[in-house]
Amino acid sequence: MTCPSLTTIGQPIGKMATKAVDMLLKEIELKDQCVTENVRMEPELVIRESTSRCSV
Repeated sequence: MTCPSLTTIGQPIGKMATKAVDMLLKEIELKDQCVTENVRMEPELVIRESTSRCSV
């Protein structure tokens, strides 16, 4: 374990997996057609002990 715990970026793994399966099923359904789609998902900033306010 890292001390202090590090601030990270959380990825929406569940949404990413769901979208991947949806695209795969669409590809299977359309058989010979290629499915191309740009997908953007918002990451989440997970603030932990390694981040603090700046003192002015």
